[in-house]
Amino acid sequence: MKSRLDGLEQMEMRRLLRDMVDLAENAAAAGETERLTLADDLLELADRAVEQSQGIVAKTDATRRNVHLVFSMSDAGSLKVTLSKLGMREESQVLAFDEQFSIAPIWRLDTKEGQQHRELWLMQHIPELGFRLSNNRDHRIGRMLETIYAIPASKTITIWCADNAHDQTGVRFVLHLLRGRKQAIRIANVSEMFVEAFGDEGGRFEPPFAQGQMAREQYVELVRRSIELPLLGEEERRRYEAEWLELARGQEALRLWRDGRIVSCAVDELDEVILNTVAELQAGTSEDGAYVKAGTLLVRLLERERQALGDSFLQERLWHLIGEGKLAFSGLPGAVHRFGVRVR
Repeated sequence: MKSRLDGLEQMEMRRLLRDMVDLAENAAAAGETERLTLADDLLELADRAVEQSQGIVAKTDATRRNVHLVFSMSDAGSLKVTLSKLGMREESQVLAFDEQFSIAPIWRLDTKEGQQHRELWLMQHIPELGFRLSNNRDHRIGRMLETIYAIPASKTITIWCADNAHDQTGVRFVLHLLRGRKQAIRIANVSEMFVEAFGDEGGRFEPPFAQGQMAREQYVELVRRSIELPLLGEEERRRYEAEWLELARGQEALRLWRDGRIVSCAVDELDEVILNTVAELQAGTSEDGAYVKAGTLLVRLLERERQALGDSFLQERLWHLIGEGKLAFSGLPGAVHRFGVRVR
């Protein structure tokens, strides 16, 4: 395949690249679980190539007055592409955590001890995420702390989030890290901004609980509006900092977003919801004792619970319930399209 690509003309290569980016953008916008990681990688690769071509990478930090902080690599890729479309990329630096703040302990997370405690928990309870800790090291907690501490006080920081426990925990963690800094900080909550920009049609629909749930043109509009957001006042910052200390004091390994706040829970909090959802999907089939596709189940859970937990955590709970004998499974362990489950 590589040798065949070398034989393409320049125009053909450009057309192929544009088609690949279109495919990646469509997959990322649709939130298709099986293709999302590849889509993010393709968008990041394309964005990096454009940056290098335009000489943006060579720009000194002095020309970048704004720092945008997000809590996933997918959100980072979307934000970079959107900033470029709006002509704001050269003045903006985008930083991203590659973590899932809604799960695993966050006790003393700003210390080596706390980070090791979290990593050990992930290795023991969600091995898939634990093994991934060696990837994207620059975006893991330890390195990101160094990066955040090094942000000059002269730069304005915009923290991007939505109404979910993952983002909201991340917001409080970052404001804890920046405590005492005389830094201009604003929070861009896309769930709130969406309602302000597009309304809620008389309460007939719920605003997005993640950035990836919006149409691309809607997201572009919110990024355009973000520069008009007010800066956080001292009282607001102290409130967020206090909320972080309260969250980090406990040893709970699961955080959910309920009634406008983060609720710390035991890791099995959603097990009954999972079992009930499997039973409901089973009842909707015409075949007795039918197995429910795991992918279908995860989509239904995310739609109903509106929580940012990640597939790895939910899959791990499925296998825990299977191990307890509460669920039966059929198929091959691994990706969600390879197996199904049913209530015993």
